[in-house]
Amino acid sequence: MRDRDSRSPLHSHLCESSLSSLDVVKLLVKAYPDAVRVCNNYKWFPLYYAEKNENLDIAQYLIDLYPDSLLMRTKDGEIPIDVAVSFGQSQLCYKLREEEETRFINNHICISPFTE
Repeated sequence: MRDRDSRSPLHSHLCESSLSSLDVVKLLVKAYPDAVRVCNNYKWFPLYYAEKNENLDIAQYLIDLYPDSLLMRTKDGEIPIDVAVSFGQSQLCYKLREEEETRFINNHICISPFTE
């Protein structure tokens, strides 16, 4: 179930509402668990929309469900921390860097600028 921009209901909730609710996100994920792994036409995952609105609880929930999203690039080649920087979300940048270090660097998984 997607709209013309290939957004799932989870994308739409996060994109259209600056007051996104973690409870609503959990309901949407329960109804469609793969939604956290679905990108839209711009290769934006739900995590990117949570970042845009600096919703730390939702971002953390989405990372916990799909940690590989920290490595996924948008059509413009940005990873989640780049998106957070572009929206001036400094608190989220620190959180994303901490997540990257914990999940990938400490486990000897290289975050390459060439990852697609």
